[in-house]
Amino acid sequence: MILSDPSRWLHSSCLRTSQYDFPSLRFRVSHRKDIRNITVNWPRASSLIFASLLVLCTSALHARSVDEAKRLQELTTAADVGDAEAEYSLARFLLTSEGDADDKTKALDLMRKAAGKGHADAIGGVGYFYSVGVGVALDEAQAVEWFRKGADKGSAKAQLNLGLMIANGKGVPKDEAEGLRLIDIAANKGQRDALYSQAETYFYGQFGRGMDYGKARAGFQKAAEAGHAGAQNNLGAILRDGLGAEKDESAAIGWFRRAAEQGFAKAQSNLGHLLGVNVEDRARRLEALKWTMLASDRGEITAVKTIEELTPNARPEDLIEARKMARLFQAKREGDGR
Repeated sequence: MILSDPSRWLHSSCLRTSQYDFPSLRFRVSHRKDIRNITVNWPRASSLIFASLLVLCTSALHARSVDEAKRLQELTTAADVGDAEAEYSLARFLLTSEGDADDKTKALDLMRKAAGKGHADAIGGVGYFYSVGVGVALDEAQAVEWFRKGADKGSAKAQLNLGLMIANGKGVPKDEAEGLRLIDIAANKGQRDALYSQAETYFYGQFGRGMDYGKARAGFQKAAEAGHAGAQNNLGAILRDGLGAEKDESAAIGWFRRAAEQGFAKAQSNLGHLLGVNVEDRARRLEALKWTMLASDRGEITAVKTIEELTPNARPEDLIEARKMARLFQAKREGDGR
């Protein structure tokens, strides 16, 4: 498959897969002890949550910079001669870019080719397409079959996704104990999405597991250190609220900032709130406004409300300066291809 014009991908917006959430699968949430982004109305949102946790597309490729476009062309060239890793990586890119339906079909074709060569993650990757009905009809039983094949080959991603399917009773009879066992196997391999999912099971007491803030914090910490933006945000919230340990506002700010710099909207909102949009220190106030504006621009509900309430009485010069800072931040991210 030749991409005759790699520049078409320069303006593609890849999903922040470390969040596990695809735009069509995002969900509104309520506040609970303020890990605000993950407390949900389970009956209404469970299917969306489950789908968003499937992690094929974490750490997806981005191609907004010249270097990234060059890398994309290299992948395409390698895929054209049958390199399984390149086929898998290119399939992930096509799946997560803002392309058309043909791109998703090409992505599935590439994933199947890599799977046929024994690529463990690609074998599990084919299951993803069936699990959400992209490129093929939705078929949870087929998804489970592919995830199981990938898991048997040792893919931590496939083990995690299989565990989530089984624990939620998707495509197979529900078996929370077996689902947890597979999630734990994947997490014990250090797979960061699995570490995050495992931490959630401890934080919420999911799948029959007892709540344990200490273990949840430890899991989020490991995933956060591996660069998982969602884990960085949740760890920040835990440290801010003192769940499982003493409160540490300074450390919370640090983790919120790391996630915010990855473009994680909830962390941007949390960081803006913790820094304080009304504090006396102007530098801190402007930074808080910057992050709140960025989160609001992406529709994060708390930030949207904050900006709506703040704007009528805010200092005009602060709003102008903060908006300038927000634009500079966004321009740098786009220039860096992130």
